[in-house]
Amino acid sequence: MPSRATASLALALLGAAAGIVLAAPAAASAQGHLVSSDPRDQAVLSVGPRGVRLTFSGVPVAAGSHVSVLDGGGADLATGPLVVRPGRIVWQPIAVEPPGDVVVAYHVELSNGSDASGVLRFSVGTGEPPAPLRAVIPTGGHTHGPDPVSAFLLVVDGLVVLGVLALLWLRRPVPP
Repeated sequence: MPSRATASLALALLGAAAGIVLAAPAAASAQGHLVSSDPRDQAVLSVGPRGVRLTFSGVPVAAGSHVSVLDGGGADLATGPLVVRPGRIVWQPIAVEPPGDVVVAYHVELSNGSDASGVLRFSVGTGEPPAPLRAVIPTGGHTHGPDPVSAFLLVVDGLVVLGVLALLWLRRPVPP
């Protein structure tokens, strides 16, 4: 019969191995990011662009992505739906009435399961870089709920932990 120390060591090693196996896929998938934008962040333009082009480190998924383009007063400048172009590009058509600052807020889901989000700014017709952001960017009612698969797996994980704790409590040694 193994000693109590040996059993504890085996249980600790088993827990560490399980943690490494479960963490490995998460470590292997890199977080997505914005590679380039046109107009670039902090650009000073004399004429408003017809759209904003964002290039990402992965292939965007149209259904899970959105780009908000707002003027300095918070008015929406988009003139059409977000378009995913071949490669790693999303395009948001806009109309800008100069002069003024423009804020681009994006959240783009990528096909590898990661996502990229951020804010960039540029100015049109002012001759100066955009002013610093002073207000919270409106979300337009957009929110993210919990992923159903992840929520289910968290519940299963919790039940497994409770089951293991119950087994350990039931199998605790009886004092002599």
